[in-house]
Amino acid sequence: LNYPYSPEELSKDIDLYLNELKKMPKKDRGISGLLVYFEPIGNMSIHAKQFMVWQLLSSMKNKDGYKKDNIDNNPLDDGYAYRFKNELWFINFSSNSYKHRKSRNLGAFITLAMQTLSKSNEYFNYN
Repeated sequence: LNYPYSPEELSKDIDLYLNELKKMPKKDRGISGLLVYFEPIGNMSIHAKQFMVWQLLSSMKNKDGYKKDNIDNNPLDDGYAYRFKNELWFINFSSNSYKHRKSRNLGAFITLAMQTLSKSNEYFNYN
């Protein structure tokens, strides 16, 4: 994702991803995630990066029109889930700012590993 990070651009990328998933056999959908790499913009703390990505995801969700879903919208609450494009998403945030959590450092400025829960369920129900 090029800087300045655009919710519209990421939303279009997600549309392309969801359309490609529809073409796949069910057995492959749940293991086909979307990786979003963010263009580096300089040194930032891990918290600043997390906040920036959260702002982008929130803005994208608000533009999508699902403001009034029944999902808890506070990411600090245990019941929180991210719904976008009428899908619940698992989103893993990775960054080169993680020095001690190697599983969260893929070497890039910011990487989001995104996957819809419905497609994961299809995969596990298929197998």
